[in-house]
Amino acid sequence: CRPGCASIAGAAGSSYKLIAGDIGAKIRVVVTASNSSGSVAVDSVQAGPVGPNAAEVKAALSKVLSPRGKGARLQALLKAGGYAFSFTAPSAGHLVISWYFVPKGAHLAKAKKPELVATGGVTFHHAGHAKVKITLTRKGRGLLRGAKHLKLTTKAMFTPAGEAAIIERRTVTLRR
Repeated sequence: CRPGCASIAGAAGSSYKLIAGDIGAKIRVVVTASNSSGSVAVDSVQAGPVGPNAAEVKAALSKVLSPRGKGARLQALLKAGGYAFSFTAPSAGHLVISWYFVPKGAHLAKAKKPELVATGGVTFHHAGHAKVKITLTRKGRGLLRGAKHLKLTTKAMFTPAGEAAIIERRTVTLRR
């Protein structure tokens, strides 16, 4: 149903597996019962909108976990105050990207916690492209200023509309 409902070609059996073309649409089922006296069809309520599967979201997130190009160099990040890139959302939803510096021993001692270096996000009202700006935190600027290279954990979280968040992480090293 997008905006009106129409039959899905080839979906006349007792089951139907949703496909990528269904993303963003609402779905309803029409059940027809028949006997020697005739037949009657009943429509279900609409469900949806249909979201992307987790593998599709993870594939999109993995493309933005590692900053690339000249803009990903420490000096360029400091000059620009962050990093910008394009993201293609597989559906409506919200994207948040965070970069963390994890000090040695941070997982062992409460006194050493991961430090947020940069963060940014964007809300998508439908599937499509948008520019995302990750802005350095004050602490992040300080870490980048004194580093020749900096090992970070990048975290990308996309929450499709009406569904649970899907998260991907990667360790990257930024260089001068």
